[in-house]
Amino acid sequence: MSEHRVRCNECGNNFCISCKTEPYHVGKTCAQHEKEKNAKKCRFCQAVLKSNQRNNVCSKRECKQMSYRCCVAFLPCGHGCYGGSNETVHPPCLHEDCVGKDETKTLGENSDSFCVICYVQGLGEKSVVQLGCKHIFHQDCLQRRIQQKWYQNQHFGFGQPPAPPDANANAISLKFANCPSCNQWMDLPKSNHLVWIQQILDQAKGLEAQIKEKGVLRAKHEGLDLDERLSDPKSEYYNNLEKFAVEHLNYFECQTCKNAYFGGLKACGANQNLQALQQQQAQQGLYVGAAFQQYQCPKCKFFNQDANNKYGITYCEEHKETYIQYKCNFCCNIAAYHCGGANYYCMHCHDRKGPPGHKCKGKEDCPLGLEHPPNGTMKAFAVGCGMCRDMKIKSDDMEKAVGEQMKKLEEFKKNIQDF
Repeated sequence: MSEHRVRCNECGNNFCISCKTEPYHVGKTCAQHEKEKNAKKCRFCQAVLKSNQRNNVCSKRECKQMSYRCCVAFLPCGHGCYGGSNETVHPPCLHEDCVGKDETKTLGENSDSFCVICYVQGLGEKSVVQLGCKHIFHQDCLQRRIQQKWYQNQHFGFGQPPAPPDANANAISLKFANCPSCNQWMDLPKSNHLVWIQQILDQAKGLEAQIKEKGVLRAKHEGLDLDERLSDPKSEYYNNLEKFAVEHLNYFECQTCKNAYFGGLKACGANQNLQALQQQQAQQGLYVGAAFQQYQCPKCKFFNQDANNKYGITYCEEHKETYIQYKCNFCCNIAAYHCGGANYYCMHCHDRKGPPGHKCKGKEDCPLGLEHPPNGTMKAFAVGCGMCRDMKIKSDDMEKAVGEQMKKLEEFKKNIQDF
């Protein structure tokens, strides 16, 4: 049976000079080896299946358990499909022989290649999904990545707060919707078993459009449109306020209406004073980050959650939520900074600039004259529309100024009559 077996004196490899198989098919003739090679095999353990087997999984218990989420069909090449159950579009064959014939179909990846999301198991060990860019990943790894979205804490969204005291924690980042290998926007196959994943990607596309539109308006409101880099031809932001806004402003997803709302500057994440302040609160057991339910836009806070003024005066009938002001979370100053989607700071608490604010013990002691959550508890509280307040002050000043002018005019007239 080993009459065609030859060993190379230089490399030590042995092969069959009859069928050119390397290494040599020990215990089998060339015909037996060829038959076994072309036979249908279990996609998990590679055991030869019976001739009347209709799916690509053998009868072993462990293989059957793994097959519940996998496609059990055979491809036209005769090899088992490596896709998921109930799929209507099959990925290319990952068998090394088929990949070797045309590597462009899978970019050279086969069933032994590792999934670049988990780096734990080969692509052939689980059901896979191929994106439009031709990169292939485990279906459950891709689902987990997309379902988790941008939240840093894997359990965030189920009542758990984010772990790190970071102003940028859980701000919207759409990198989860990009291919992990080439960073292109994910293009999923049109298959029934991926419909719910596609819905999440469609929602992300909508958030992207909102952030770009709102970001430009907010950048102008914050004065970022005056940044020198926007007028510098050598800068990557030259005449591109939209890109500048997206990369410098934080937006968060409202957990009620699912729309994006402004949540502060990304630069606050590197503010050492802010980090020290939050770390101090964390050590005292006061800072727990923004709970999942706290990520709400001002409009939803007013209409859906604020029947008892839990969040203060969060809406203005004339100016909507655009000019709503908040008190500092740590003192009774008016907040000048909005960080982390639900946290507000005055200039002193944010940068140690400006006068420190009074820390009241109740409504009677509060310079704002409002009953609000205790200072230092990281609970946001709105004090009303800043635009209406400014207009009222200007109106009072104007009335006073006009009155003084009329008084002087009457005195002038009186003096003329006296002459």
